[in-house]
Amino acid sequence: MNPDNINRASGAVIGLIAGSGLFLLAAVALHALAPAPDVDSLYAAKRSASLEKIRSTENAGLNSPAWIDPTRGIVRLPIQTAMQILVSEGQDGAAARQDLLGREKKATAPVAAQPNAFE
Repeated sequence: MNPDNINRASGAVIGLIAGSGLFLLAAVALHALAPAPDVDSLYAAKRSASLEKIRSTENAGLNSPAWIDPTRGIVRLPIQTAMQILVSEGQDGAAARQDLLGREKKATAPVAAQPNAFE
């Protein structure tokens, strides 16, 4: 056995142990000094704001009138108004069905394509 080889091997082992110890010490120190924030707390306010925006948009769609397609005469009615109309016009089932089919046909009719100015 060569004493130079023994010293190199033991020096490598000691260096590996010392390096590992320093790495572990640094990892523990970083964990203690800079704790990671809770993921849920970071995004809770953002999710809450997004949900509020979605709900306000849905409420506006349910409770305010608007034009959906003016060329076809399709409007969005407030939900309460639409339910009242449905109840009042739905007394005669056959007439209500014919009216609904007529409105559906009008709403799904193809729209004439406008000529392109660049052609």
